[in-house]
Amino acid sequence: MSAKLNDAAFISVDDEAGLLTRLRRRKLLFASVFTLVAGSIVLLYYVEPPTYRATGAVIVSADRAQVSGVDSPAVEAKLGDPADMDSQIMVAKSPRVLKAMVQQPEVMAALREDCEAAGPHTAVARLLARIRPPRDCNQQLAGSGALDWLSDHLMVGSAGRSRVIQISYPSASPQAAASLVNSLIYTYLGQASDDKRRSRAEAEAWIESELKRLSSELRSSEIEIENFKRDHGLVRGQTASIASERLTQVSQQLAAAQAAKSDIEAKLQQIRNGASDVRATLESRTIGDLKMKLSEVGVNLARADSIYGANRPEVVALQQQRADLQRRIADETDRIRISVERDYASATAQVDSLAKELDDIKHDVGVGDLAQTQIASMVRDTDVKRELYIDLSKKANDLAAQQRLLTGDVQLVNYAEVPTRIVAPKLSLFGMAALVAGVVLATAAVVLRDRSDSSVRTARRLEAGIGVRVLGHIPYVRGLRKGYARAVQPQMASPSALQEAVRSLYTRTILLGGPARPRTVLMTSANPGEGKSFLTLAMAQFSAATGQRVLVVEADLRQPGFRTALGLAEGPGLVEILRDSTAYGDVVRKTKYGYDVVMAGTPTVASTELLSNGRMKAFLDWTRDRYDLVLIDSPPAQALMDPLVLAAQVDGIIHCARWGHSSVEAVADSVRNLQQSGGRVIGLVLGMVQPREYRLYEPDRRYLAAIG
Repeated sequence: MSAKLNDAAFISVDDEAGLLTRLRRRKLLFASVFTLVAGSIVLLYYVEPPTYRATGAVIVSADRAQVSGVDSPAVEAKLGDPADMDSQIMVAKSPRVLKAMVQQPEVMAALREDCEAAGPHTAVARLLARIRPPRDCNQQLAGSGALDWLSDHLMVGSAGRSRVIQISYPSASPQAAASLVNSLIYTYLGQASDDKRRSRAEAEAWIESELKRLSSELRSSEIEIENFKRDHGLVRGQTASIASERLTQVSQQLAAAQAAKSDIEAKLQQIRNGASDVRATLESRTIGDLKMKLSEVGVNLARADSIYGANRPEVVALQQQRADLQRRIADETDRIRISVERDYASATAQVDSLAKELDDIKHDVGVGDLAQTQIASMVRDTDVKRELYIDLSKKANDLAAQQRLLTGDVQLVNYAEVPTRIVAPKLSLFGMAALVAGVVLATAAVVLRDRSDSSVRTARRLEAGIGVRVLGHIPYVRGLRKGYARAVQPQMASPSALQEAVRSLYTRTILLGGPARPRTVLMTSANPGEGKSFLTLAMAQFSAATGQRVLVVEADLRQPGFRTALGLAEGPGLVEILRDSTAYGDVVRKTKYGYDVVMAGTPTVASTELLSNGRMKAFLDWTRDRYDLVLIDSPPAQALMDPLVLAAQVDGIIHCARWGHSSVEAVADSVRNLQQSGGRVIGLVLGMVQPREYRLYEPDRRYLAAIG
């Protein structure tokens, strides 16, 4: 029977499971698809521009100040007449009221904000806008467009059978909605009470003009006071007036300048008196160097005079040199004197300037006392104007409040507040759609994925599709991403599910093999990442713990990894043996786990040629006398020809398949190729099994014994 037919037959067996079992098997897929679908719908809810509705209300009544007999049944009946309510609704939405509205700048600004907020926000709307670009808001609201926009969006109607008229406006901008509703209410009420507002409007206009005049006079007075303070030095500093602080500052500067002048004057007097130890001359490096040279010349002259006499040329030259040095010292001293005289002149000028400035400031301080009296009078006049301005402002506010209270046959119930509740889209509607669509699509995805899944999920499926028995199940071990050697050690050092699984595998392959039990075992898989290297080290560690002499051979010559995984130093390996460049015993390494290992050695792309040159067979014959079990870790059989070359040179082959990852077809092809190459496939090992999920696929308990 072909692998494809067996696979199809096994799928039909799995399909007998119910829908709930399928969902449990694929709970991660179900959760992912559900989250994606539901999240997308919820995202559409948040992307869709929200619509708010602002609502205000007015009531149709009679002004008791003007209507006599307002409590009469006839008047009350008229106020509750539906025809009268319809008339008021038509008036509220009439072109006369709307025209009065659009003449207000804030109404046009709110209409423009509403138009722009209603633009293309969602991806679909933006796509449609590219196909047919929308009209510009300024163009759309030009002319009679603003009236048409208001007429289409404003909603005016009665609240049941009451006399209350509700005015509402839906918009994506809550501020614009509230502003337009309030503008309509204000305009509507204003049209009904224009006659009563005229006199009060005139009073407000007069008060407003007076307020503007007083405001202008107050600003002028305040500026005049500040200028007067500045001109007369009355501006205060941090602790006193600016003039007083300036007087203190200049006094301090004058005292410091006088002290500096005295110091320079004393220094100049010493220089003029010819003192040689003046600080200015002592600090001169040039004079110091000249004096040192003069001292040296004096010593040399005294020595030459005592030896040769006064008339020798050497003595005369030294005398001339001494005279020259004395002249240079005198010149340098004169230069220093001239510099000090200049400093003295500068200090004198500074003292005179500060003294004059001090006199001027004293005069200004004396004049400031008179200015204080004048500024007090100016401040009193300004305070009187400010009190008058405050009184007029209060009256203007009172008139404005009374003006708002004056109504005709319509009175205000409440203005529209800025809405905070979204009226569209509905969260409940989108939530229900997200729940239903998420469950339906996630269930469909699970069913489709379960039907199209060709990966190995059960031992029965693997055995039925390939015809080779499954030797055992290796549970998934955490920490494989950090290194399979580090993941093996703690699991095999103490009782664990992995240890039990490896014990079962070792018993089936080695102990129960009888006289023909394999001594050299090739560990391979169809594709990379299916757990063969991990299983090789686990088998080696367990076998070594039973007292067996175990050797692990790394036959992946292109991408070796044992040196890093086991923490071994670099050195020769299997490549050097196959090239006949080193002895067998030189490549065997001891490990702390109880077994020996032969690393791959220098990586090479000629792995197939080296493994088939005959030296590998000789090396395996050499290991038979020294080891009870030799485990050979090879590359994937579907990727390289190396496992096919090694298949005929070993006693048996254990083929690894990764649970939920390897496909039956790939494993079948790999096993078939190994068998056709002369290899003996002992059995299959299903690795990286998730025990909890495996129970959903294989209810037979005998397949669960090895994995806990």
